[in-house]
Amino acid sequence: MRATLSLSPLQKVRNMNVQGYLSGERRYVAQPMIVLIGFMGAGKSSVGRELARMIGTTFADLDEEIVRTAGRTIAEIFQHDGEAEFRRLEREQLRVVLEETDPVPGVLALGGGAFVQLWNEELLRENGATIVFLDASVEELQRRCHEPGVARPLAANERKFRELYQKRRETYARAHFTVNTQGRTVKQVAHEVMLLAVPSRHRTQ
Repeated sequence: MRATLSLSPLQKVRNMNVQGYLSGERRYVAQPMIVLIGFMGAGKSSVGRELARMIGTTFADLDEEIVRTAGRTIAEIFQHDGEAEFRRLEREQLRVVLEETDPVPGVLALGGGAFVQLWNEELLRENGATIVFLDASVEELQRRCHEPGVARPLAANERKFRELYQKRRETYARAHFTVNTQGRTVKQVAHEVMLLAVPSRHRTQ
């Protein structure tokens, strides 16, 4: 008896479209999910929403999904359960988004520490995601984290902020594309990501 491979919904959709294309029933191949990564203040959520609007697809923020599922803020999870438990919840929620959500979001923004967890990176690559690193200078990122209405406790300690940024940046750089957000608007950044990561046949503008 042959072993049966278990495919994620994203892989099933991709296979369906490829088979349909070969049979003449469809004239396109599914656009892989675009995943935005980067440090706090990079603008992943804002750019992700604008990018999803530009290409006419859905958007999800992994941190927001964790909060919705857990019924607590990320700060509360860290405070009461510790980082190890948060990373477990993060890993499980990413799996749910990639393998169980229907439809799978076209654009996904990750929290600053999600991609540096090796299991998460492997899961994204196994599901064929296109990974885009949004970057800026550490000074610019810290400035954004101090803007009115932005709650980023970690940014209060400049030395630790810089150390963590440098520690994570090497992993972020493994993304398929890197886009510099320094001094640019959300729309400008989203447009560049679209040009890099989205085939022209999938764009709505």
